Amino acid sequence: MSAGRVTIQRVPPSESTTAMPMLLLHRRSVDEDGVPIEVVRALYRGDRVAFEATLTDR
Repeated sequence: MSAGRVTIQRVPPSESTTAMPMLLLHRRSVDEDGVPIEVVRALYRGDRVAFEATLTDR
């Protein structure tokens, strides 16, 4: 599998229950043939998460 590009976006207050920064993560994982096997959209509170990523070329 391989990881895609990670972007950090500002989330408007109307989409959050707090005034804390949030991490919006979009991820698409593919198998060895390049076929998508997972698509994820996750929203994390900035005060509750530590994020580490290792990206590799195929």
